[in-house]
Amino acid sequence: MRRTLAKLLRERRLSIVLALLLTAVVIAVPALATREHLHPEPAALRIGATTELGQGERVEVADITARTQSRQPQVAGTGPASLPDWPLPPRASGPALPEDVPVAELFEALESRARAGDVAAACRIAAEVNRCRSLPRYLLSAEHERGAIDAIARADVSADERASRAAELADSIEYNRRIAEQCQALSPQQLRAAPRYYLLAAQRGHVPSMARFANAIGAGGADMVADPELYALYRQHAWPMFRAAFEAGHPFAVMAWRGALDSNGFSFLAGALPPDWQTPGVARALSELVADASGLPRGHQAAEEVISDGDRLRADALYQQYFERSAWMQRQRELMRERSMANAESRWAYPRHRADTKHCEY
Repeated sequence: MRRTLAKLLRERRLSIVLALLLTAVVIAVPALATREHLHPEPAALRIGATTELGQGERVEVADITARTQSRQPQVAGTGPASLPDWPLPPRASGPALPEDVPVAELFEALESRARAGDVAAACRIAAEVNRCRSLPRYLLSAEHERGAIDAIARADVSADERASRAAELADSIEYNRRIAEQCQALSPQQLRAAPRYYLLAAQRGHVPSMARFANAIGAGGADMVADPELYALYRQHAWPMFRAAFEAGHPFAVMAWRGALDSNGFSFLAGALPPDWQTPGVARALSELVADASGLPRGHQAAEEVISDGDRLRADALYQQYFERSAWMQRQRELMRERSMANAESRWAYPRHRADTKHCEY
């Protein structure tokens, strides 16, 4: 009888233990899957890891999206009425509009094309809106205008050269004022629309737009507070867009990463990066390699910013894997050479403020 009772007790204890183990497995497996879904271990930060994306003008980002974000409903907002899920194939671009079409007319002409998948149209709208946002910094006050005119008058050049410079200055002043007047036709909502249009282009695989959306180009803190839907869009898409641009080898992704981690919390991207990407030493070391190879400025490095030997080894592995043979690095070098030649030929420090649409051509 005692042996039977002891046997029953052992079997009961065994059943309890098995039940507890089964419960633990049931709880742990979804938790691990959720962590991997939201914050996968970045392959890019493992030395010797193989790239998951090929390099080309447009990248497929389905794998990154599936691993890094839930399939949440798209958030509608001012600008595009709705944003499609991604990745989607790019549509053929329609005819390009002239450079200085008034921005309100440009919105009217290109918005439907952008929503239909025309990458160039979406990128062009974003670039034009960004010009309007930055233009106030390019408008000379009356005092600065007088100073510029006096400087030309005192220049030790021929009378013809002095007249040419004065005409160039007057032309630039009039041009920037005219663009500023055109920008006043945009509503506050339209002036916040650049990230939405970069996202539309990015969702079609446009790598430069991915990098710009991830870096919140065209949006500030006030915009995010005034437009909760824009904030929700950024939170939903910033990390996968950054990751896709990084693995495609786009230099802006690296510079955005370094800037985010050096921002003392003021960068939106810093809040979107998962913990495994909060590695400022690696970001700084990689940004130096990318800047030197692409022609981009390195940026200021404070004395207390220490980069360890381990950071440099990891950065070197990342550079070789994603950036050393990147077509985007080559294009950035070409662009920097073009800008350097244009600056060398310019005789005046007050140019026309044109929209930066070069990246929309790729």
